[in-house]
Amino acid sequence: MRLSLTQILKTCAILPLALTTLTISSANAQGVPSRCGLHAAIVDTLSKKYGETPRGIGLVSNQGVMQVFVSQEKGTWTIVVTNPHGKACLLAAGKGWEDLKQKVKDDNA
Repeated sequence: MRLSLTQILKTCAILPLALTTLTISSANAQGVPSRCGLHAAIVDTLSKKYGETPRGIGLVSNQGVMQVFVSQEKGTWTIVVTNPHGKACLLAAGKGWEDLKQKVKDDNA
């Protein structure tokens, strides 16, 4: 299934909300494991456990960084949002990653 640009942009609209949750207290309900931690620790886990490496990066409302990690071999992906203090949270993860081919603009057309 391929997403249209509109669908992707609508999905990306939740990123500022995710960043806001990073700045709010990190208290979790009792017994619920945290999906947040230090950026370095999360990156290390994604690399060692899932074979995922950084594939893309972007600013989120000038208050943090969003990264996409992908394992080409396993087809898994993870989106991580990190605040300026180095706290990172997993925003989404899944399987079936597919690189899209970009069309080259022909300036002579």
